[in-house]
Amino acid sequence: MKPLAMRDFDPRDREPVLEIWRDAFLGDDAEPSEEWFCLPGARLFVWEREGEICATARVHEFQASRGEARLSCGGLAVVAVALPVRRTGVGAQVVRECLSWMRAERFLLSSLYAFREGWYRSLGYEVCGRRWKVTVPASGLPSVETALTVREVSADDWRLLEPCHGAWIRRYSGMNPRTEERWNKVLVPAGKPHTILAAGDPVEVYVVLRSTGEFSGEQVISEAVWATPAGYRSFLDILAKVGMNRSRISWYEPPDLPYLVEHFDADVGVCLARPIMFRVNDVPGALRSLRPDAEGEFTVEVMDAALPENRGPWAVRFKPGEVDV
Repeated sequence: MKPLAMRDFDPRDREPVLEIWRDAFLGDDAEPSEEWFCLPGARLFVWEREGEICATARVHEFQASRGEARLSCGGLAVVAVALPVRRTGVGAQVVRECLSWMRAERFLLSSLYAFREGWYRSLGYEVCGRRWKVTVPASGLPSVETALTVREVSADDWRLLEPCHGAWIRRYSGMNPRTEERWNKVLVPAGKPHTILAAGDPVEVYVVLRSTGEFSGEQVISEAVWATPAGYRSFLDILAKVGMNRSRISWYEPPDLPYLVEHFDADVGVCLARPIMFRVNDVPGALRSLRPDAEGEFTVEVMDAALPENRGPWAVRFKPGEVDV
């Protein structure tokens, strides 16, 4: 079989790329926005064989939290292969070449949302924590006492929310620290401001939502972040306020699922929501980027068919704030 060649997307590639995407996940009538082709902070690649484009992938530039450490992370997206060459190894080659490119560009990690976890697991990815969607009848929300006053804030006040979000990402690894541009995308998607409710001074919890036009229907909370137990109690108070004219409320919780621990009953629905997968592109580099608060040493054996440079064994010695590999 003829070799594949990886290169950057060119505007002249638009139609063959669009055809691949329509077959893979968009549908025949879809017309994606221009951001699909030239998204800021991302690099779109195509693969061609004998002059014909047969695959695509995009790498987004992120950071991933691990306690106080921030590790560079390449988010892999729009991995798509033309129908005639599927199940011939093209997809695996696309991912491996993206991984090699990311490693050369000093992305210590890679992350993605997998359609089929087992396939990406064969390329070194693994689910690193689960996100859960919780749905509760509004009439069944618990009554809680809270000393924090709820107030509405503007998207322009995102800096008030930043310390709360910072505490969140220190607690849950793999989170993406936000720039002002990213805050704007979360709080004002497509130029339409969401409602933002917060409690505490400084802020201990905030909730982002857009009111639905369907009276008494389900209210989806697009983001809920709390920094303290008192903040979580105020979050439940916010849900009760929002739910006064809704039949159901749904939101997302991290792996420890505090609502399930404290308030589960038969009417509560919980389902797994789009788990994220990670892998390490540079084992010694990722370890050296950590900021431990203890001292010790260990040896780790690494087997990595996609990135042979990661193969161990690696001797690791660490002390507060420093790792030697």
